[in-house]
Amino acid sequence: MAERHPTPRFPSTPTLPTQAITTRVIAGQEGRIWAYERTGLHALARLLAYGAFTMLVTVVLSSPVFWQVLPFRWGPIDQTPLLFLRPPVLGWLTVLPGLLLVSWLMVRAAGRFRTPWSWGRPSIAIPFLGLTALMLTHLGDFPDWRPGYQIVGLGLAWLVYLFIVNERPPIVLPLALVTLIQGLVAIGQFARQRSLDLVWLGELYLDTTFYGVSVLWVNERPWLRAYGLTAHPNFLGAVLTIALLQLLLSLARSSNGRRILLLPILAIGLLGLLVSFSRASWLAFGIGLALWTLGYVRGRPRAYPADARLAASLITVTVALIGLIFFARYSELILSRFLSLNTPTEARSLAERIRDDRLALQVILRAPWRGVGVGNYLVAARKLVPNALTVHNASLLVGAELGIPGLLLWLWLALIPFYHRHELPSSAYLAPWLAMLVIGLFDTTLWPTVSWSSGVLFAILTAQLATLLDEPDTLRAQAVERGYDADRI
Repeated sequence: MAERHPTPRFPSTPTLPTQAITTRVIAGQEGRIWAYERTGLHALARLLAYGAFTMLVTVVLSSPVFWQVLPFRWGPIDQTPLLFLRPPVLGWLTVLPGLLLVSWLMVRAAGRFRTPWSWGRPSIAIPFLGLTALMLTHLGDFPDWRPGYQIVGLGLAWLVYLFIVNERPPIVLPLALVTLIQGLVAIGQFARQRSLDLVWLGELYLDTTFYGVSVLWVNERPWLRAYGLTAHPNFLGAVLTIALLQLLLSLARSSNGRRILLLPILAIGLLGLLVSFSRASWLAFGIGLALWTLGYVRGRPRAYPADARLAASLITVTVALIGLIFFARYSELILSRFLSLNTPTEARSLAERIRDDRLALQVILRAPWRGVGVGNYLVAARKLVPNALTVHNASLLVGAELGIPGLLLWLWLALIPFYHRHELPSSAYLAPWLAMLVIGLFDTTLWPTVSWSSGVLFAILTAQLATLLDEPDTLRAQAVERGYDADRI
């Protein structure tokens, strides 16, 4: 009979009358570690930090591109340009990163900095740090606000990354809010075939008669592709793809009550993804969903009990049914994205993408080691072809802007999670990361330098993997520091 270790108990430390002690559970993938920490200032600072994190992620991923428009201009508190950023009018929501940073420092100070600091799994943190260093040293030579925009965006991405790696905040709430907001707005836009007059939320003005608005032409009628609160339907599709797959990871392992709350949000987000008509996002979500389903069905029994496997199967069937119903209702629109490639709009789009892919290779060959600089791709490409557009491939963009060293670091970061796949509870945890890579084959919407939203989403995915792979060692170190026997963890 296997030896059963007793549940770890608190060290016999005298408790002062003014020093309340509380308990919390640090949940790992293979077990639980009981730890203790002070209440009072520590708990208040943690609550403030988690609240700021939730608001920051929700607002950034529910706003168009970056802080040019509302809601970041609500209640202007300053009119001084910051690092040459535009617009100079800054609203109260712009204090969220600072609030998160200050409250997080309060959390660590209240705990007397006893919690071990972590950068995440080195095999993930090192290439991420290397890419960041290359980005900062390869900023384009612009006399305006763009270098400052890139610096602040990278700082925001690293703030989110390090907070997740060290504090393990629940990301289900902000991603559920983002999915609900973006999904509802997208559904409303597609139903009305115009914008919803949500300018105060940063919604763009959308009209099928306006040049430049993304539409589908079916039976000589334009159909608006949903934008949500983003700058383009492809970005809406990318955000919802990653958010949905992250929610699926939580959904199958949740209690029945939590599933009841998350399932309607999942359905709304899925409909929002469908009405974006983003082929890359559809493909990425389909591949991610298949990997997620296989991960649960074929995962280790200890990691996923029978009820979680059953829930995963039912969720997959539900998603498939929603997709079939949508296809039955809008089959002509869907098929036009795959079969009507000879229309003027689709033919021009495909020709431009092929041209820009070849052009990116020429840009790489002209500056193979240093690249042309972050944000400087179009300047370099238009010296060769005046009407060139940004290349729709993340790897080609990285190679062109950061050179071969940057491309190698990106390939290291992109592939290393699959090398460590056996250290994860199941392959389901790779579904959001794989979806991001699939989208990167056809678009650059999730590359960190494209927008602050892209940087935050990229940081969340990277931090999630770095945390999962680093978690057993970190939890063990935390428990040992609190006085527990390492052999019994």
